[in-house]
Amino acid sequence: MNILLSMLKKLPEYEALLQALDARQTVAVSGVSQIIRSHLIAALCAESGRPALIVCQDDMLSLIHISEPTRHLRIS
Repeated sequence: MNILLSMLKKLPEYEALLQALDARQTVAVSGVSQIIRSHLIAALCAESGRPALIVCQDDMLSLIHISEPTRHLRIS
């Protein structure tokens, strides 16, 4: 299993987000660095099998959301 994903799974906040998604609730992530937020979103999408709608402030930020998590989590 991917090391990053296994580390995220140990966080109680990650489990809370995953449980909220399982309950079909909307979730939001704030207060963490942008790259960590990207990895959280990618991991939650990969594990839950659900898509995400990500609202970004600019084009550069959207590229980070697309490129970084897919490279580290090996998802597409």
